[in-house]
Amino acid sequence: MPAAQLNGEILLPSFQPKEIHFIGTPKTIDFKDPHFDVFSKIAPNSQRVFLRRQVEPSNRRLRPFTMIGKVFMRDGPSVNQCTGTMVGARLFLTANHCVQNKTSGWSLEFVPGFVGPAGPQPRAPFGIPILSEECWGIRRPDDPIKSANLDGSDYVVCVLKEPVGTRLGFTGPVIPKPGDEERTYMGQSWFSAGYPASFQDGKALVLEDSVKILKYYDTPDEGKTLVSDPYPDHGWSGGPLYGLRGNDAYLIGVVSAVLQVSVHETIFQNALHSGGARLSHLVQVARCKWFVMKDVECPESR
Repeated sequence: MPAAQLNGEILLPSFQPKEIHFIGTPKTIDFKDPHFDVFSKIAPNSQRVFLRRQVEPSNRRLRPFTMIGKVFMRDGPSVNQCTGTMVGARLFLTANHCVQNKTSGWSLEFVPGFVGPAGPQPRAPFGIPILSEECWGIRRPDDPIKSANLDGSDYVVCVLKEPVGTRLGFTGPVIPKPGDEERTYMGQSWFSAGYPASFQDGKALVLEDSVKILKYYDTPDEGKTLVSDPYPDHGWSGGPLYGLRGNDAYLIGVVSAVLQVSVHETIFQNALHSGGARLSHLVQVARCKWFVMKDVECPESR
């Protein structure tokens, strides 16, 4: 199946089960940090970090939130927690640094629709956690995490043992046409969702619905770094940066890092996202190898 064309932007097909209803802007519960006013004066461009909007649990059974879940990378006694998104029947996308530095005893778990023990729903509302068999990206496992965070290709596709995407749906990435990048990236607001560790110990899905791309730049291997004001923190890594068109959601990148820069004793922060043509290519090739629903156009591996 050739990539779809949508307003000059190139999309990979998404899949939406008929029984999963779509919601553009969900109901949320707002939480303001008790020290919000103080922090706002110290770091005015970081206000979103101290004002969180939790997606109501009842909305977790609506698309696109059925496709978003929590990632647990267990390596001995340590557990690394991130966010992931379904991008194929058996595929989820997350940040590559979330699954780095693994040893022979590692295991990877993806929980779509995760709700922590304090919530009104079970931890895995769509069934038992789905263990991943392998992951496929473009960075070497021994690369330093800082390098992966900053090069615009901090993403990896992991393969699930079960085709959970046939029940919950999955999305696809979008890249602008040549010459149309500024309009696509900076001409609209974007959504992001994740499980920040600083909010309810990472047990609740948080939504940011007005992410503005401030600048972007090319990186090696056709990656793209997208820069916005800060909003994520630990646990949000790998979470989707996405937009809405009609009754569908599409990806332009994943949350990668928060960059701190000190200028004249003042700390400025920016959120970094990884995207670009390489992301689209990675998902497309992975679908060709592990797709279980329909044929897709398969490019050569790079």
